[in-house]
Amino acid sequence: MQGTTGTDAAIAAIPDPVTRRAVQREIAELYEAVERRTRELCGPKHSRRVAGEPYRWGTRPVTINLFHTDYVVELQRVRQGDDEIPFTDLLAEHRPANRVGEMVAELVRSNVPMPRIARAVKSVTGTEPNGVSPSSASRAWREACRADVHRINGRDLRPHRIAVMMLDASHNAGRFALAALGITAEGQKMALGIREAEQETGDDVAALLHDLVARGLPNDGSVLVIADGGTGIREAVGDVLPRSPFLRCNEHKIRNFTDKLPRKIRRKMRRRAWRAYNIASCRGARQAVQRLARDYERTFPEAAGSLMLDLEDSLTLHVIGAPKGLRRALRTTNAIESMFAVMDELTNRVDRWRLEPGNDMFIRWHAAGLAEAERSMEPFPGQEYLPELVAILDARAARFRAMFDQAPQAEANEHQADEHGRQPQEPRRACTPTQQPRNVPTAHGRRVERMPSPRGSRCENRSPVRTRRRSRGSKTHARRGIGARPRQ
Repeated sequence: MQGTTGTDAAIAAIPDPVTRRAVQREIAELYEAVERRTRELCGPKHSRRVAGEPYRWGTRPVTINLFHTDYVVELQRVRQGDDEIPFTDLLAEHRPANRVGEMVAELVRSNVPMPRIARAVKSVTGTEPNGVSPSSASRAWREACRADVHRINGRDLRPHRIAVMMLDASHNAGRFALAALGITAEGQKMALGIREAEQETGDDVAALLHDLVARGLPNDGSVLVIADGGTGIREAVGDVLPRSPFLRCNEHKIRNFTDKLPRKIRRKMRRRAWRAYNIASCRGARQAVQRLARDYERTFPEAAGSLMLDLEDSLTLHVIGAPKGLRRALRTTNAIESMFAVMDELTNRVDRWRLEPGNDMFIRWHAAGLAEAERSMEPFPGQEYLPELVAILDARAARFRAMFDQAPQAEANEHQADEHGRQPQEPRRACTPTQQPRNVPTAHGRRVERMPSPRGSRCENRSPVRTRRRSRGSKTHARRGIGARPRQ
């Protein structure tokens, strides 16, 4: 085994003596490793060949990469039967990067047609490219797209603290590309997953969410989910992530409301709706939206119904107590919409989609679009508020764990004997139906009727508390000037 004439000349032409000696040492160590592996498989050189055992089969030229430079060396070949035994593990560190494939992928993303790939590569490298025909360029592009699919759908989410997840679907060629975008606690955006579906149904979205949970997405309620008003997405989130707070995009909701109004008042009603959602308190925002719906409930019932539909989902940020700056940054799905815009620029170049069973063309092109959008993503605009949001979500998840995760354990311990074999005590005695309630006076002129507890025990099943207000205009209220009836 030895280097070729061109390799020897290239090594001798290295101006730096330290680099030249390092390259010679790396090639010598590679020769020794291959020879050692060959001796383990085939025995010493010129030994007798045994039927069914590996044997030497000449040499072959192999391109390796050392210090960002390619060299061609002659390495030993070993075969067993009709199959060759590759030394993949020995060559993994020195495999040259697929520069032609990477260059082809970048040219395709830059809107260069396949027949002009060879000309573009020649203009970049300055040399005549080998094996860059339209068919080979198409194969290189397919491999690059498949690498993007595996990278996005195989990404481990456990090392990342996903604080916000946005879900949406892009329609193209009669199919849907379901995608999920994640925002970490540091403000970094990343594509979490993509899935091809014929319809935007709850089953397809649930399959995508199950895959995300299997790869490390927390399902304890510590992730805020944002999406549009799609029924399938809402049902899937409720089934797979029941504890996670769900926010309906305010922009989609207001757009659906104004689209059902006459054109001459759409701009005015849009401003009024945004003023309602910008109110700081949850109660005030809810009342303002309800007041807007009541004002047009008779003249435009469809618009009013659209505004009241899923009202609580559109006020999720108010309910959990998110700061104002974070509400302005998260009230829309602009982040994933921008990602889809970059993806559509790439997928719109396809004139003919091959959607037959077994063809992954649809998912390949859309994954390549997501990968291209991920490279150009900017940090989240409200990243200074994300630590506060993470603290709110973590506290909320802790409350859920305290309520639901400890209840089954307490119930199991209740029916289990202790270490001394003693059975658990009987439950406390409840009130009997024969006991009569008694009136207990309270503040503000009210009297509360409660069931008395039996002596020596606490009442566990109390009857509902019933209150009785004093009539307006009574002496107490008249003395305080509260609710006094006007004289007729």
